[in-house]
Amino acid sequence: MKDYYNTHKYTIFDIFPRSNKFYLKSNNICKELVLYGTNIESNAPKFTSIVNYMINLPDDIYYILSGIILSDGYIKTTFNNKTRRFIKTSLKTTYNSRFSFKQSIQHIEYILYTYNKLAHYCISAPKIKVESLKGKLFTAVTFDTRALPCFSVLRDTFYQDLDCTLHKSRNKYVIYIRSRSMPILYKGISPYLIPSMHYKFHKKILEIGCPAEGG
Repeated sequence: MKDYYNTHKYTIFDIFPRSNKFYLKSNNICKELVLYGTNIESNAPKFTSIVNYMINLPDDIYYILSGIILSDGYIKTTFNNKTRRFIKTSLKTTYNSRFSFKQSIQHIEYILYTYNKLAHYCISAPKIKVESLKGKLFTAVTFDTRALPCFSVLRDTFYQDLDCTLHKSRNKYVIYIRSRSMPILYKGISPYLIPSMHYKFHKKILEIGCPAEGG
């Protein structure tokens, strides 16, 4: 396999030629010890591509997101072909994704706790939305993070090699995973399932005649 970076001596501005070289001001004075991930400001202006790719997910945030994605949260992609033309394909991902989370107003304490953990990845505070379901009005609280490459990397660990179809339900899109993809899905998420939930996958996998691995 060709060693992309060793055969071509690229600088970071070769990889992101359209980024503003003076976006980040040098700071040689501050000697404060800062916990990784805590100095990303919410409500800050739009980041350059270089800054986007500098942002990562610390383990504590990664674990929180993994648990929520297995339940009510989801990650959606925001492809921008105009931007992708200028980014070298050797990067781990060449597109951005954002994490979205919504809960009923009754669970506002839960969603605010989650938002406080992820606030530095967000541009705005949670929003209250009133939605209609079967003729009844429901109040929900929702928030979205910025669209960043680190969420794309996380998304790729959850949504890959599955035989899926996309359906619209109540003005939202839902992923339907075919039965034959259940063993692949289960293999990827079984380490994160609580013991009492494994039976749901075991039953479905046995119905299609496949051995249930992991759990």
